[in-house]
Amino acid sequence: VIASRNTSLPEVVGDAGILVECDPEPFYTKEGWVLHKTSIRALREAMEWVFRDGSLRASLRERGLERAREFTWEGACERMAEALAKAAKHHRLRKEHFKRKVALEPQEVPGA
Repeated sequence: VIASRNTSLPEVVGDAGILVECDPEPFYTKEGWVLHKTSIRALREAMEWVFRDGSLRASLRERGLERAREFTWEGACERMAEALAKAAKHHRLRKEHFKRKVALEPQEVPGA
């Protein structure tokens, strides 16, 4: 019901939840990723709002269940197949696809 306005969560949640802001200060991981942590204050306020407002809670619960029904393995497979077909078609139509690409020249293997 409550999610951070971070990464792909807004796309997943859609209108079925409350999206909370992230802290403006970036967080740097040891791998070099730049992230923004979820604002603890915003998360607390959203939780209090849902806790106090029964009609909001019921509405979010219903919309959340409806949204969850949109995510099925069958649907995910269909979207993946469409994306792969589109990528393959685009790749075949590119001019450089028809050029021969060789990483290394053929070499003799000693003792073969």
